[in-house]
Amino acid sequence: MRVLLIILAVLAVLLILLLVLPVGIDCSYLEGKAELKLKFGPFRFQTAHVKKAVSLLMGGKKPKKKEEAEKEAEEKPAASGRNISFSDILELLRIGLDGVNRFFRRLDVDCIMFHFVSGAPDPADAAILYGKMNAALEALIPLIRRAVRSRRTDVKTGLDFDLQAPVWEARLIISIHLWEFIFIAPPVIRGLLRWLRRHRQSAQASSAAAPQEA
Repeated sequence: MRVLLIILAVLAVLLILLLVLPVGIDCSYLEGKAELKLKFGPFRFQTAHVKKAVSLLMGGKKPKKKEEAEKEAEEKPAASGRNISFSDILELLRIGLDGVNRFFRRLDVDCIMFHFVSGAPDPADAAILYGKMNAALEALIPLIRRAVRSRRTDVKTGLDFDLQAPVWEARLIISIHLWEFIFIAPPVIRGLLRWLRRHRQSAQASSAAAPQEA
């Protein structure tokens, strides 16, 4: 009994940590090298390591050969398709966009970093590029800050007439707490269930009306 309580306590702690700690991605382009890492709380995991771990968890299953995949596809019974109208597509699109909007409202942007130094063989071209970049950033940064919750924004531009080409670095860290899906998922699921119920009812009504017409 005591061992069971300890196991339940450990599982409860792990569940709380999973819900409380933020998860996200850390993508960067620094010193000419692009990296993508998965973020879990204060930890970072290289995507290559994550793929290897997932492969081990899946038992290292080899992908099926083309002939085997075609054979399985032939053996599977054809799904009875139901016509989806244009209004159905619009309704599904509305539900999906609502979910995306809720997701982005809950998303935290921990860091937006962009450093740009303009350079070109012709100093005039370097100056023009520098002005265009500043104008673009002045328009984009306020929109990004209004769209998402940004904790730290580090945007710098510079001009170097000795450079023969522009140099830039960027980093984006975004995260979300898993418990916040409590506010994201239910409205989307309710909308999908309502749409599915209406779709089934209309399909049953059309199938019932078909024999009468015949």
